[in-house]
Amino acid sequence: MVSVIKVNEVDETTLVKDFLLEMLLTNQWSARFLNVLIEDDEERWSNHIADYIFDLGYVEKSNNVDYKYKISHEGRKYLEKQNASMY
Repeated sequence: MVSVIKVNEVDETTLVKDFLLEMLLTNQWSARFLNVLIEDDEERWSNHIADYIFDLGYVEKSNNVDYKYKISHEGRKYLEKQNASMY
């Protein structure tokens, strides 16, 4: 089943944080994210959540042939900021 989330609603979820935590811990995303699309009606595009997060700069291309992306420095900073805001 495909899950479509509007780009302006992404901040209301924990999807970005959850995705980055999985990338940090396992270098890949789970089945939970396989069919998640981020959609912007105004600009008429849809991206897989991994591509959306790549466009944000939170992941970067991986040199490891087994993994497409790895978490970037900006992604780590995002997670640190999210964890700090919890306390």
